[in-house]
Amino acid sequence: MINNYNFDENNENHSDNFEFNNDYKEKERRAYRQIIFTSIIFLFSLNFIVPFLANFISQEISGILMILAVSISLIPVFLLMDGKNKLGKLKVIRKKMTFSNFLFLFGLMFLSSIVFVNLTNILIKAFNIQSVDVTRIINDNLNLNLFIYAVIFAPIMEEFQFRGLYLEHGRKYSSLATILLVSICFSFMHGNFIQSIGTIGMSLVISYVGYSYGFVYAVLFHFINNLYATIVSRYIIANPESTLAMFVGIAILILILVTAGLLIFNKSVKDEIKENLGVSKEDADKEKNIDGLNNLIKDPAFYIYIIVFITLSVLEVF
Repeated sequence: MINNYNFDENNENHSDNFEFNNDYKEKERRAYRQIIFTSIIFLFSLNFIVPFLANFISQEISGILMILAVSISLIPVFLLMDGKNKLGKLKVIRKKMTFSNFLFLFGLMFLSSIVFVNLTNILIKAFNIQSVDVTRIINDNLNLNLFIYAVIFAPIMEEFQFRGLYLEHGRKYSSLATILLVSICFSFMHGNFIQSIGTIGMSLVISYVGYSYGFVYAVLFHFINNLYATIVSRYIIANPESTLAMFVGIAILILILVTAGLLIFNKSVKDEIKENLGVSKEDADKEKNIDGLNNLIKDPAFYIYIIVFITLSVLEVF
């Protein structure tokens, strides 16, 4: 891998004197701003096309309406992000996921979701924020075309945009910055406060999965998450005293507790996460990945994006 740092040739200890090249920093900043810019284009395009198509498509087949709207809105993103040259990379399995890896990351996804969903509820109550609960609306009106959209189409197309095009676009730069930015863009894409904040935890885990293991695994995790949200949770709420609901609830609780325990107390688990992110002590890219995160969070465009979309989510303009 080509190192993008400069070093002082007069210093004998080159390994301790790498620093970001200004040109590299500028290219990295442009790459992140391109992700932000195309994410904005997608959201505005989606929210123009949906009401337009609603004039011709019945609400009874709203799932089909959303499939068409998302597909059309992705076209400018695909072109601007040079999607054609990124397609081949999406087939790559970057690291084989063991069953224990799968269970741990699955539990981490649930644990992260619980944290951010509860944070969302606290913020809604504290500031009296009115927000549409899209997940509940889908569950209340679930039919075949909505199921196909929410459980099959959405995981594939949303992952194609975020953990596909965007993640690959930022992969050669900082792992930490790319995962954070892609996760936030994914969450804010939902356009309502509940999902914009509530999905950040889930999105961070899926972005980590896509970065470390590959696009196919990211789609799998997203599929499982949406399947649980639309089918399993709906059954548990409707049948809280059934044996199956109790079994599923207990199994998920045990998985979450074990995951939390491993994350806190198991050094090998934490070391593997650091290794996958390129921030372990031995990793040559550690400084690049950490400095890239600093580069992102010092960029005013990043904060403007966050402020604008949180505001729009609260106001529910979209």
